[in-house]
Amino acid sequence: MLVDPGENVLRIAYYTTGYDPAELRLHWARGQGCAGEAWQRLETVFAPEEGELPVTVADADRSDRPWNMTPEQVRLTAITISSVLSVPVFLPDGSFAGVLNLDDRKSIDVSQLGNPDIRAAAEALEDQLGELLKKATTELPETRE
Repeated sequence: MLVDPGENVLRIAYYTTGYDPAELRLHWARGQGCAGEAWQRLETVFAPEEGELPVTVADADRSDRPWNMTPEQVRLTAITISSVLSVPVFLPDGSFAGVLNLDDRKSIDVSQLGNPDIRAAAEALEDQLGELLKKATTELPETRE
């Protein structure tokens, strides 16, 4: 996900197969969802955090939705995502560029996303991603697979 500077939100910019087209149109504000939380904290974040139940579609109707997500975000992501690892990505000048998200259909206690080696590998990629983004463009690209 990269920051859309016009709206100051995160949008999916690059992704693998399996995403619903409606999910690709979602945007995430600072502090919203796992990616938005990584943006706000400027550190790696796991979702769900310890003690949290996985987010379900039924949570969309709650007034205290998890992770400050909108009803639409809950409905579109709860079906396919049970755990997420979000790593903030910075450009070489230190400015925030976006978030590398790894997500899994398995819960965090079963998923490899909870493995410290996976976290370390994702965080090691952050420096390389920042360099690549600087070389590629400073603007949000068309969403592409």
